[in-house]
Amino acid sequence: MKKKMKIKDFITIGLFTAIYFVLFVMINFILGPLSPFLLLFTSGIEALLLGPIYMLFIAKTQKRGTISIFGGLMVTIWLLQTGGLWTVAAFGYPAVIIADLIAGKGKFKSSKLNILSYIFFSFWPLGLYASFWILKDQLLSMAASYGEDYVEGLRAATTPGMFVAIIVASIVLSCVGAYIGKKLLKKHFERAGIV
Repeated sequence: MKKKMKIKDFITIGLFTAIYFVLFVMINFILGPLSPFLLLFTSGIEALLLGPIYMLFIAKTQKRGTISIFGGLMVTIWLLQTGGLWTVAAFGYPAVIIADLIAGKGKFKSSKLNILSYIFFSFWPLGLYASFWILKDQLLSMAASYGEDYVEGLRAATTPGMFVAIIVASIVLSCVGAYIGKKLLKKHFERAGIV
């Protein structure tokens, strides 16, 4: 039987979106300016650190559509923050919808599918980093406020091999982050019937 979303679910989505977004922005603004290398790998670091929040979100909601709304809000807010970079939407919206479908396939109670769901959910920020390859000149001019050395370091770091490394890091670190979340929230998951 399909569970319908209630007002409580929308409040939960709003609360988790706020928590996730604040932590996401903090990670970006702390690590990004330190070095071009760290900037490019922040999506993986975010996937590692935010995994427990995502896993708790699934345990709290367990309804189709909640991940799409939660992730869709994140993508939309980030899209506005970046001045509407189309790459954010192109990567972000499909990633969160796929994440919702995967977790829903296991009725949000399969740890393996929830972890796989988080891997796809963690791809939504890759749209920003992909823009360093697709819209390189535009992004490098935006990074100019960090100084010429930073821009040159970013120009040197944006190789095809680096983009593959970012994707691999995001996959590995999202697995680790989701697994840590599962372990930290074990009792909560048992109460929610997630195995």
